[in-house]
Amino acid sequence: MPHRSAGQTRPAYYGFLLTGQVAVHLPSLARFEAIAWHLAEWGITIDRKQLEDAYNRSRVLSQEQYSGLIRLLETFGLQLSAMSNQMMVQDAETGCQPANRVSRFDRSTSAYPGS
Repeated sequence: MPHRSAGQTRPAYYGFLLTGQVAVHLPSLARFEAIAWHLAEWGITIDRKQLEDAYNRSRVLSQEQYSGLIRLLETFGLQLSAMSNQMMVQDAETGCQPANRVSRFDRSTSAYPGS
């Protein structure tokens, strides 16, 4: 997910948001065979039956649904960037280093006594 800090002209990448896999075409035997062939070419061994079952259960979205999902994720990314920028400004004002903030958060949310 791109993040643009205040003053940056290019986004920096700090992490990825994994959302799951979707397809914009219905599963077909020809597409499955192409996927299986590529995996074999790349030296990846996998239970073919399990792969086929997972492929056939893939969520299929219309192009309109897929475009809407992408717009939603872009908006979410912009909101995360804005919140991150706000935290950086607050940290600069208070002298709090991000590592200290994370450390305090980890301790305050820990489920283990004394940690």
